[in-house]
Amino acid sequence: MLKIKTGVRLHFSLVVVWFFNCSLCLIAQNAGDYKLSIVVFDAEDGTELQGVGVVISDVNINSITNDLGECVIEGLESKSYSVTFVCQGYKIETVEIKINKNKQTIHEQPMERKAFDGDLNELEEIEVLGDPPADGGGRMIPIEDLPGLKSSIGSVEFSKQDIGDAAGAVSRVAGANIVDGRYAVIRGLGDRYSSTTVNGAIIPSSDPSKKAVQLDLFPTDLVQDLVISKTFTPNLTGEFAGGVVDIRTLKFPKEPIINFGTGLKWNNATGNEIGVNPDRSMDFFGRTNDDLPDVGGIGRPFPAGVNRANRD
Repeated sequence: MLKIKTGVRLHFSLVVVWFFNCSLCLIAQNAGDYKLSIVVFDAEDGTELQGVGVVISDVNINSITNDLGECVIEGLESKSYSVTFVCQGYKIETVEIKINKNKQTIHEQPMERKAFDGDLNELEEIEVLGDPPADGGGRMIPIEDLPGLKSSIGSVEFSKQDIGDAAGAVSRVAGANIVDGRYAVIRGLGDRYSSTTVNGAIIPSSDPSKKAVQLDLFPTDLVQDLVISKTFTPNLTGEFAGGVVDIRTLKFPKEPIINFGTGLKWNNATGNEIGVNPDRSMDFFGRTNDDLPDVGGIGRPFPAGVNRANRD
């Protein structure tokens, strides 16, 4: 009888230990396996915000965004968390974020700027005594003495002036014009004297016969701002004479963008007589040979050793 009881107790203990180990394995598998990637940006112009405090009060986790407005929080479970975003000059935002079971959840958080509440703090008077420097430090620098001359236009002006593409934005900048509705002319020089970059990288033109880039291909919905450099500076390439148009894009568009367009064209020569060459076939596939025909006495090579013409 004693042996039976001991065996039963031993068997029961093994079962309890087995369930306990299984529970620990399930807890270790479900807890701490998921990540939350956060990107914080300005709600008005899309600029990434650095130094934003990210607080998850449910699990007492704090983090701060880097210079790209990003931060990654690890060790989360697959459930909803209340996340608070705090940044100086912006409204405090608290949102519910559900952690998906795909190991990593990405959340984009726009921050609205805090409105001025009208409270003013009067500062104490500060008096600085001293003689001004002999070289005139602190004076206004004339524009002709600046190391570089740049003009820019941003997303706020895009909305105010109803600008739809980069070509329209360049036409609003002093010293820059648009030719044929797409090519930039800076400081009065032709489009081939200008250069176009996207986020500092040089891009080729879609027109093989031109160096200039067609600026109407870039909608302002994807552009943060445009910076036009009209003079040479050390950080720019030396392949321009008129100026450089740098298109700086948004890191994350505010909303998905899709556009459709229709057009109608006609040829006023339709129905009229058209002059054609009777000796050439109307090849609609472009396979006709356009080489010049051989003409007698022309195209024959010069005799060997003849390399100059003597004149009496």
